Amino acid sequence: MVLGFKLEEKGICRVYDGEHPKKSTGGVAHFQFKPNEQIGKLLDAYDSNIANITLDEYLDSIDKSDHLLNAIEPLLRSAIMVWMRQAIESYHNIVWFLNHQATELVVTGGETAHDDEGNPIPGAKENFKIKVLKKSK
Repeated sequence: MVLGFKLEEKGICRVYDGEHPKKSTGGVAHFQFKPNEQIGKLLDAYDSNIANITLDEYLDSIDKSDHLLNAIEPLLRSAIMVWMRQAIESYHNIVWFLNHQATELVVTGGETAHDDEGNPIPGAKENFKIKVLKKSK
């Protein structure tokens, strides 16, 4: 799910709405990645939702006599399947973390985070601390 990108040291946190405790909402997970120029490009590709169509159209348009491209097509499809499997496994690991360990963490302090244009990001915080709640016995 994180496509191999590195998370910040405290890169995953779950925040609960004060009016709706975790029993009803499950909270909202936030992922903070270490800086990487590729993340923005991938988010754009994700939002546009056409990369699969673009790739299929390209593969259909190539010269079928080009043996290199014909060899690459099945490699691409196989690699995409492996990446999807890794994404599903990452998703499973993240969900497990959020359900079993993140419930012991709480965000304290901090201030409202802002996007690149200076607009506040609803529900996002920066310069916060993570506190570990004591488990009840």
